[in-house]
Amino acid sequence: MREVEVSQIPQLYASMRTLRTMYEFGHSHMSNLISAMRKSPWKAGVVGTGKGMRINTQMFDAFWRDWAKKH
Repeated sequence: MREVEVSQIPQLYASMRTLRTMYEFGHSHMSNLISAMRKSPWKAGVVGTGKGMRINTQMFDAFWRDWAKKH
């Protein structure tokens, strides 16, 4: 039997629903954060697709921490 090593790759993009679950935010609060993110230097982290929107998880975390310091 061959031995294999299992690697875990971090998820790069998530849906708004997934981020809401991860951060335990309500729908309105998350919508406001994504709207603010689109107007910030982190706007490249919000990607629109034909099926919805995907947000770069690392960029969102950096944006959210910066946003939280200001508010």
